[in-house]
Amino acid sequence: MKREDLFESIDKQILSERVYRSRIRNTINSYNILLEEKKKKEIIIEKIYRLKTRKEIQNLFEKKVNMVHSSTGMNALEDLFSNSNILSVLESDYKMLTTSFEQRTDYRGHIMSKVLDMFKIEDIGSEKDESLNESLHYIFEQEADIQITVDDDELPEDKMVGPARDEKEEEQGKEDDENAESIDPDIDATGRNKAGTSFSKIENNISNIYNTLGNPADKYEFKKFLIANLNMYFDRFEKSLSNDPQPEIPQDSLDAIDDAEAKLDQGEDDTTGAEDSLGLGLDL
Repeated sequence: MKREDLFESIDKQILSERVYRSRIRNTINSYNILLEEKKKKEIIIEKIYRLKTRKEIQNLFEKKVNMVHSSTGMNALEDLFSNSNILSVLESDYKMLTTSFEQRTDYRGHIMSKVLDMFKIEDIGSEKDESLNESLHYIFEQEADIQITVDDDELPEDKMVGPARDEKEEEQGKEDDENAESIDPDIDATGRNKAGTSFSKIENNISNIYNTLGNPADKYEFKKFLIANLNMYFDRFEKSLSNDPQPEIPQDSLDAIDDAEAKLDQGEDDTTGAEDSLGLGLDL
């Protein structure tokens, strides 16, 4: 074979090898592109699936369960707790009373007394079934600041209404606030005053639903388990309040508080001096 023919053959082999490698490279690139597109599609499908699942779970939790009880009185009570603002009003107002445990106890006692007094007024002039209302009559005959305690364990699960029905918790003891000893319950009327404001917001809701009941047994069920559920919810309000973390007050806020106290003290001193200059500070 001539040298020229040999070189030509080698060139053809080299060219053929380049073409072959180029095809392999293009095939690999095409395969990688297909893999990337497949991964992107899988990611999109996964996101859509997760979003759909999340929405389904959210709808499941947000879906309102219509609990049907064995008595119309309990169904009316369920309607009261589920379709009115009674719990939100009581909880928000109760948790505003953070100065002392005595304020919250006073608030709770006056709310319960006002509920009992309302039932007493509603029942005046109506016929009563003595056998069904004997225990309630005893409650009405007690002092106005009566405290009714119903432990969670004493309240059957089918008699719970509202959000607490499916989240029954154990009863937890309560501890006084650090500054409770500095408050005289006979002087501090905050709890009583707040109870009056709160009850004015929920009284019509309770009264309107109660007055739809005409059966004495249903009325008794409504009254009895309204009182029991309120006691249970107040226990939960107190427990959640005691578990709230205490926020740390920034140093600049503490400095501002100290400055305000100093100015208030200075103002009192200036007022005393002005009274003395006018002869108002003299003993008569």
